[in-house]
Amino acid sequence: MSEDPYVIVCPVCRGLVRIRRYGVRIRCPHCGSILYVWSKEHVEVLRHGQVPLPPPEARPALGAIGGLLLGAALGGPLGAILGLIIGGGLGSSARGPLEGEEV
Repeated sequence: MSEDPYVIVCPVCRGLVRIRRYGVRIRCPHCGSILYVWSKEHVEVLRHGQVPLPPPEARPALGAIGGLLLGAALGGPLGAILGLIIGGGLGSSARGPLEGEEV
């Protein structure tokens, strides 16, 4: 997880959310939940949203598996290794924090 003091983890979908300050109500950009953020460690769920498929925390693994399968189909063993690395990197970047909307 990022060391940025203004990045929190949504307790509903486990996605990373960037906020401007503490003591605000925000909408999670991943699942749409309404959260009240007291501090980095204390986030209260005011209204549950719907967890997206795939959930944000699973995206690195799914990217790596997809890259592995596509690389193996197109380039054999070497393609599988390269696909695993590239797919994992793309999946990790998709998990990065998104800006939370104040409500």
